[in-house]
Amino acid sequence: MGGGPAGLYCATQLTRYGFKTILIEEHASVAGKVLCAGIIGADVFQELPFPRQTIVGMLSAIKATSYFGTGLSYIPQQPLA
Repeated sequence: MGGGPAGLYCATQLTRYGFKTILIEEHASVAGKVLCAGIIGADVFQELPFPRQTIVGMLSAIKATSYFGTGLSYIPQQPLA
């Protein structure tokens, strides 16, 4: 497993059930280069025990542009992810 949020959480849960785990991170340091397979919703921090200091940035606005150039913007009252 890698040392990202999913790998760390998975390893934590497996060790709670008695499994031995090993984390292998491809980069020389943790959080030096963050690669994420997707955006993690803000509500995940209420559901799972991720520390809030792991947040790199907050998604506070969205702008989608169609193939034809038409744009749509959305700014929520509080960050969603």
